[in-house]
Amino acid sequence: MKNAALVILFLFCSILGFSQESKWVFFTENQEPFYLYINNQLQNRVPLQQVEADHLVLKEYQVTIEFKDITLGVIRQNIKTKKERETVYVVYNNGGVDYEVDLYVKAKRGVYSPGVKVPQIADYEGYKGKVGCAQPVSEAKVNELVETLEGYTFGDQGAESIRAFIKNHCVTVAQFKKMLKTVDFEDNKLSLAKYAYSYVFDRENYYLIHNLFDYPYSVEDLNNYIGNRP
Repeated sequence: MKNAALVILFLFCSILGFSQESKWVFFTENQEPFYLYINNQLQNRVPLQQVEADHLVLKEYQVTIEFKDITLGVIRQNIKTKKERETVYVVYNNGGVDYEVDLYVKAKRGVYSPGVKVPQIADYEGYKGKVGCAQPVSEAKVNELVETLEGYTFGDQGAESIRAFIKNHCVTVAQFKKMLKTVDFEDNKLSLAKYAYSYVFDRENYYLIHNLFDYPYSVEDLNNYIGNRP
């Protein structure tokens, strides 16, 4: 009985020792905002330059990093948990097309600062999905832009103004639709729609712009460009 009790105690201690929670921190060397998925579970609704994942008890997890700017691609990698309570990883571009993930202490790239600042996400019509930005711009500013766009003679002028506005302001899909309605040419609409996806607040509502296109192949082209996000 005594030996059996010792075996049970040993097994319990082994399980307890393995199940101690670990913590990961991922940050981008050049401050590109991104989403982090652990075993396909989204860790941050809004894209950040640094994301933490804690309560890790398994030996290995599938890590997916999706950049806010979808032109930068997606990283998928299996990572084993370390015995250390906290492990820091840096995400960087090594001069090629693809990005890499490596231990911060090994890669010696970027500057890691402990602590993650998460902006408050606006409560917008009960939307609970992934967001591209935290606080949508006011309707007044959007309406002011639309009024300006309607006064342009050349379509290219309007397209460039929309592109600049979206880059510097957080907009909802509904607000982007207002802007896109002022664009005449299908090619310009499609180019703007591809660009804006990386910036709009309610990404999962993006299908709502489909009815603004005149041709089905434009919608197909847009969906292929966006691809299957995690």
